[in-house]
Amino acid sequence: MSLGTLELVATLGIISSVGSIIDGTTKLIGYINETRNASKDARDFRQDAIEIQSLMFRLKYRLEDPDTSQAWLKETTRLEPLVDNLKDALLDFADEIQPVQGVRKVGRRLLWTLKKQDIQPILNRIERLKSLINLVLTDNLLQFCGVKELQGQARRQRHHAIVEFIAPYDFATKHGSVLSQWQSGTGQWFLDAREYRDWIKSEPRKGNTLWCPGIPGAGKTTMVSVVVDDLQQRFREDEEAAIAFLYCDYRERETQTLQNMLSSLWRHFVQKRLLNNAECETLEKNFLKRNQRPQAAELLKLLYAEMQKYSKVYVILDALDECEKDHGTRLLKELRAFQPLVRILITSRFPVGEDSALFDTTEQLRIRASTADLTEYVDKRIESEAKLSNSVRKDPSLGQIIADTIAEKAQGMFLLARFHMDTLLEEHTPKKVRKALAALPQGEDALKTTYDDAMRRVEGQNKKDQQLAKRVIGFICYTKRPLTKAELQHALSVEEDDEDELDDDSLVPENLLTSLCAGLVTIDEAIGIIRFVHYTTQEYFEAVRENLFPEAQLDMARTCLTYLRLESFNVDVPDGDGGVGDMIRKYPFLSYASLYWGHHARESINPDDEDSNEEIVDFLNHRKNFNCATRVLLLHPSGNISLVWYHGKGKGDFKPLNIAAYFGLKGVTVRVVLDETGDSLLERSDRYGKTPLHDATIRGHTEVVEFLLSRKANADATDNGERTSLHYAAVGSFDKLIKLLVKAGATLEVKDSEGNTPL
Repeated sequence: MSLGTLELVATLGIISSVGSIIDGTTKLIGYINETRNASKDARDFRQDAIEIQSLMFRLKYRLEDPDTSQAWLKETTRLEPLVDNLKDALLDFADEIQPVQGVRKVGRRLLWTLKKQDIQPILNRIERLKSLINLVLTDNLLQFCGVKELQGQARRQRHHAIVEFIAPYDFATKHGSVLSQWQSGTGQWFLDAREYRDWIKSEPRKGNTLWCPGIPGAGKTTMVSVVVDDLQQRFREDEEAAIAFLYCDYRERETQTLQNMLSSLWRHFVQKRLLNNAECETLEKNFLKRNQRPQAAELLKLLYAEMQKYSKVYVILDALDECEKDHGTRLLKELRAFQPLVRILITSRFPVGEDSALFDTTEQLRIRASTADLTEYVDKRIESEAKLSNSVRKDPSLGQIIADTIAEKAQGMFLLARFHMDTLLEEHTPKKVRKALAALPQGEDALKTTYDDAMRRVEGQNKKDQQLAKRVIGFICYTKRPLTKAELQHALSVEEDDEDELDDDSLVPENLLTSLCAGLVTIDEAIGIIRFVHYTTQEYFEAVRENLFPEAQLDMARTCLTYLRLESFNVDVPDGDGGVGDMIRKYPFLSYASLYWGHHARESINPDDEDSNEEIVDFLNHRKNFNCATRVLLLHPSGNISLVWYHGKGKGDFKPLNIAAYFGLKGVTVRVVLDETGDSLLERSDRYGKTPLHDATIRGHTEVVEFLLSRKANADATDNGERTSLHYAAVGSFDKLIKLLVKAGATLEVKDSEGNTPL
């Protein structure tokens, strides 16, 4: 065996590190062996440490063996970073679980338990490095698979895990979906506009913001997709340029917080590169280990640091007016504070009042569907629609007349042009097409009139089709979150009092979800969501839904309850989320029905309506079905609910009273308390120490709190954090509840475990 000086030094360095790891694992194994009643986690790691120790002995013997080939040793010198990283990871692990001075051995098991959540990333690191080094000991690995490739794969996985944790919302799919609907040949006028070209090419300066306002339906979102695509093509090979974008959406206001929008912008930048080891360690330490995503102030620092890596930074914000006002305004102000580092392009409706001041000094380029774009759109629609094509063939002049009339009456709105074309599709002859053209609405109320006409077309269908279309529209009107097409198919397929299992033959065909709705509804194929065709459509129905669909909320409540009573859910659900996840994949509407049945019931059922409340109580008495739904609620991120377990009736049974209080169902609460179990339930606490009064207070349900207090519920009952209902009423700023609780004798001076009083 003969090695050059550098290789020899490197090999000696690896041998030294291997020796340190052997010594360290010996101490760790001894430490765990001394731990009284060691937990399963501790015993599992002891086995890992033994395997690492064995692995290091194998590597040490191979390195010191005089018969080891020079080629193998030469390749092995490249493994020094892997071995060093393993040594560092083990040191980090030892630091985390090392007992502080004075802690008795009997407490070590508790210390391990407390630290388990903090050390999981380190354990993952150790396992990954152990696997890589184990592979290296196979001769043919070094011949056919380079260590750098393995390291790169591990680094990419680590990078992905960090990015997904910090920035879970990715707008790339949304961008692809919008761009796929773009009509080829349109939008070029915007890319050629002086304002846009200046924004791209001019030197960065304070206030380098291009504001692109437009009336509703003008095609602003589609234009943003064209802009993003244009920038990506322009700077495809430019390492000095970075592009980030957001598509705000009125349907996603709950998730479009300042934190989520900033993290999504940060995600765009870090996806251009891989985080280095130091960055990964810092982000893991500050956020992943604490299981806490960075707040806005921390994200602004991360975002600014990324922007500084590029000489050309472009941020595009679509429909800023569709997110919550405070979040959108703050986002724009924070990004402007980064100028001249960043160029910003914004689309929105025309602002009014105090919002106008945000754009006083901003370059403006108004988005409006041009005559050329509208004509292009009309021509393509005529080509693709058989009935219109036939009419134009019979009357060649009709094509130009259609294009000119639509361009005039659309008033710069692609949306209106689309509905006008949908209207023409119903006509079979050139004469009727001309007549329909003359009747197309225009003027200030053209969009509303168009929606009125669309609803008349819906109501003009046969009874069965009309009923189905109205249910589709009604569900979209009142849904608590966007529904997927699969969820809606399942929801519409259950019938009242139906408890049989659903199969594919029971499902409403997907094409009927949109084809019966006169162009008012569309499916976003990229994400599978069924929605109204435009924000203005949502606004239209919000104004008229109570008159058009007076029973829709009640229909949704009963549909949810009927679905949850299906025989498929009359089963014992195992603990954990595995079984629930499988059920949701098989029965898509299960998640929505479990999370929101109570909200729809509260908003549609009168507390004095005995028959409807009886339906709910009947569901609560379907013990296995009820437990299944509540398990889904408990495991969902938004299902932040404390649940009371029936300790005497089998593991996993939930108390109906807490669920009724959680959802604010006064009528059901009365029935459960008075008719089922009596007042003794009021004092029972769950595993978190919360009573039904806690649950009702946390959600701000005044009528339920009032009733529980009238039944002498203890206003001073404390949970495991020593918080009373008054603490939660104060945190939620529920003034009326505070008065009710104080009147009922709640103590003002009681302190929680952190020393805070309700005041």
